[in-house]
Amino acid sequence: MKLIGLTAVAALAFASCQKQTTQDTAEATPDPIAESTPSPATPAPVARGTTPPPAPQLAPEGIFYLVSAARIETPDGVVGLPVGTGVKKIRDGVYLTPSGEAPLRPEQLTNDLTRARAARDAALAVAATARQRTVPSNTPRAPSAATTAAASTAAAASKEAAVKLAERARIEARLATLASEEEALKAQLFGLHEKRNKEMANAALKGRTVSSSTAQRISAMDAQLKKIQTETTTARQQLRNN
Repeated sequence: MKLIGLTAVAALAFASCQKQTTQDTAEATPDPIAESTPSPATPAPVARGTTPPPAPQLAPEGIFYLVSAARIETPDGVVGLPVGTGVKKIRDGVYLTPSGEAPLRPEQLTNDLTRARAARDAALAVAATARQRTVPSNTPRAPSAATTAAASTAAAASKEAAVKLAERARIEARLATLASEEEALKAQLFGLHEKRNKEMANAALKGRTVSSSTAQRISAMDAQLKKIQTETTTARQQLRNN
């Protein structure tokens, strides 16, 4: 009986040692290293096309506006022209202003309407700021009736001058068109008269009447020429009165 008990104890001890060895071996084995997968590259941003700047809005040919205030001499004395005043070029360096002809420098002028409006608005803002600084902050005061009337008169005069300059430019352009049409008609009439003379000479040689529409065409062109000349006279009168 003692022998059987010893044998069982030995078997139990051996099994316990084998189980401990298996656990130690399992604990000593490291986990496999996972293969790293590279993250996808972030695509470079695509540059968007830039919108081209809008084309400048230009005044009619020969019309300019002051981008800086100017002082000119007149028979009545020195007159100030505010920023935004419209003028018309007469020749290089000389312009027609609301107060008469005056010399002006190129850097004082622009025919870009956007730039002219910006300069005018900036000048008005500076003038408004200067007026505010002259009035104490604790005593607000409305502009006097005389100041308001003077500002309104100056604005109206400047606007009226710009309208007159634009109207003069329109009349001058119309006169140029009429002159071109008149020259073209005169050239056609000259050719028709030569043709009519040849037709009459041939009819006289043959001793008979030749049917032709040349005379009717000459009559119609004469009437058209007179109409153009009348319109030219009217436009010139308008230009003198403007």
